[in-house]
Amino acid sequence: MSTIDLYIILNPSQMRACRASGFREIQPETVAQQFLFLKVNREHAEGIAQSWTAKHYGAAYVVRLSVSESLLDKCKKLSVAYKEHEEYRLKINDLPVLCWYLRGLLTVVTVYWEPRPQQIGEVVSFG
Repeated sequence: MSTIDLYIILNPSQMRACRASGFREIQPETVAQQFLFLKVNREHAEGIAQSWTAKHYGAAYVVRLSVSESLLDKCKKLSVAYKEHEEYRLKINDLPVLCWYLRGLLTVVTVYWEPRPQQIGEVVSFG
């Protein structure tokens, strides 16, 4: 089975839950969240993390997921404007399915901190 690397942006609360799961699970940002957006391009995920998530929550974590390519059959592929902005939309109800297709642990690839966030957020330590 071939795998593909996708990227997701987590806020501090989501990162704490991810760490508590042993880097095996992702929690929704809010209870009202309907979709999870899995970015194809790491640089695109990093741009959003730095320019929006870190400014809003105080920290942003770009996480790599290596998943079986068959997961993509269950997702809708979208693009905001350019090929670099491609992402897969997964229904939040399908998070257990995502865990099934996960190959290995979730990996934090980039962390951004914002000294003056709009909301008070706690930075998650890995030490």
